[in-house]
Amino acid sequence: MDSITKFTGKEGTFITLDQGAALTKNFRDEVGDTQNKAYFFGKNKLNDLINEEGSMGIRVYFGMDKTTGKYNLVLVGALGNTSDITTGYILDVGVPCPTCCGNPNSLNS
Repeated sequence: MDSITKFTGKEGTFITLDQGAALTKNFRDEVGDTQNKAYFFGKNKLNDLINEEGSMGIRVYFGMDKTTGKYNLVLVGALGNTSDITTGYILDVGVPCPTCCGNPNSLNS
């Protein structure tokens, strides 16, 4: 993949439900029940990240809670020059699935 030196706010690719289901199934097959399937973050918190001055979007880092051994996500706003906004909000502690997975569907079952 080419090196990106500037964000425009249009990054990312929408995929089909079937593609997403295959990706999440691959993850579940790999880690079994040892990890959470997903995390929910409220729109107000996401908007706080997106609305930071200069933010072109959100970068998601993978993390691990050493106490529980669970993977987690760390979200931070990113500037157009691809730098993280580390002087503002940094978001973690989403609501995990399980225990809050919503109705069973091809992404979580």
